[in-house]
Amino acid sequence: MTTLIKKLLIATLVITSYLHYVHAAKDVKQGDVKAEQVDLFKLIDDNKNDELENELKGGADANQLYKDNGWTLLHYAAVGRKWKAVEILIEYGADPNKIDHFGRTPETLARGRYKSKDNEEKFQNARKRGLEVREQRLAAAKKDVKQGDVKAEQVDLFKLIENVKNFKPAELEKQLKAGADVNQKHPSIRRGTWTLLHEAAYDGNYDAVEILITYGADPIAMTADKQTPADVLQGSIEGYEERVQKGLAKRKQREEAAQDERVLQALLKQDAEKRKKQGVVQDIKDTPVDIKDQSLKAQMQKMQPQLLHEVEEPIDESVIDIVRDFKEFDAFRQDIIRAVSSKVKPVASGVYDDLKDLTSAVGSLVTPKQLGQILKSSIPQCSQIITQLHLLNSAAFKATIELMTILIAAGANLSQGDENEVTPLHEAARSGSAAAVNLLTQLP
Repeated sequence: MTTLIKKLLIATLVITSYLHYVHAAKDVKQGDVKAEQVDLFKLIDDNKNDELENELKGGADANQLYKDNGWTLLHYAAVGRKWKAVEILIEYGADPNKIDHFGRTPETLARGRYKSKDNEEKFQNARKRGLEVREQRLAAAKKDVKQGDVKAEQVDLFKLIENVKNFKPAELEKQLKAGADVNQKHPSIRRGTWTLLHEAAYDGNYDAVEILITYGADPIAMTADKQTPADVLQGSIEGYEERVQKGLAKRKQREEAAQDERVLQALLKQDAEKRKKQGVVQDIKDTPVDIKDQSLKAQMQKMQPQLLHEVEEPIDESVIDIVRDFKEFDAFRQDIIRAVSSKVKPVASGVYDDLKDLTSAVGSLVTPKQLGQILKSSIPQCSQIITQLHLLNSAAFKATIELMTILIAAGANLSQGDENEVTPLHEAARSGSAAAVNLLTQLP
């Protein structure tokens, strides 16, 4: 009888997964998703792996979403047990840890309701193969760059822009970010006075117009016969001017961000020298201005409400209950209770390690920000204790962005210094991590 029940359970699992998959495939065929998504989902559905790989090679997004349930291409392939597609998607950048709106990763869907070990192993093997190939491709690309085989100026940007049908905005932006001259001129058109922006306008390539303007193209550059890009435009002048204005707005934002970065670096240098002279925190370098400085204090107080992410991410109550049931959650909660009630100062490293364990345990259910919100709302005095223990300092020094996000959402005080007046921003700067500094200084 036991064997019969087991067989029935397995059969139910297979049928349920298949019906779920067929239902999703039917939605794709009926056009419920965007056109560019339909092709990839259908390729997975039809086992056309070579065509899938060609699309991804051509720049298709390996993490594009299916409808509104949070599924990615990888979720879709995992549900259908399309292991070769899983491998190809991961090779081209699909995130195997991405969760859908119900907190499920692709591997969770691959296992199914009854947690099939066989399917779990097949998914893991496909993921391993995909990651190995991805690493090989990245290593080969880095080798090419080191050997000087790839340089921004080797790419013919005029050719890139003029082929409007196959134009790839990301490729143009990549070249400009790498230092390509945005105002370069074609050597053989209009006596060498024809710019990239002239080319984009002439071809009616408005996407290229906006990108070029964003990165500093001159909209009034003239050719030898006194024509601006607008004069050679083949298309709507209204559409052209609209994209020019968008590009100018983005250029202003980039310039302001660059200026902010220059100011920050100057402040870092200034404070490092000041602290060195005062003999305060001798081993610190590249620190922010002393938090006692009134102007900086006012600045931190102004930005702090936004840095604490007051707009909370919605969390399903059932998910909150599941998180609270984890033994790791209870361990962290007990840490906070002991810290509140005990006269003996708790060891911060132990609390920090328990938080890491909790993060690892519930990572597939909630985002870091959501976990921080749950801690703040579920554990009395949690914000106060994590600030007192300077846990954000530890996370910032180690540049652990995930834990920093949790602690900020849980209410950690961003401007609170330790016994040496070292703030989280000091530690982030000392870590050398731009991402850690940005998290503490840039508005969302």
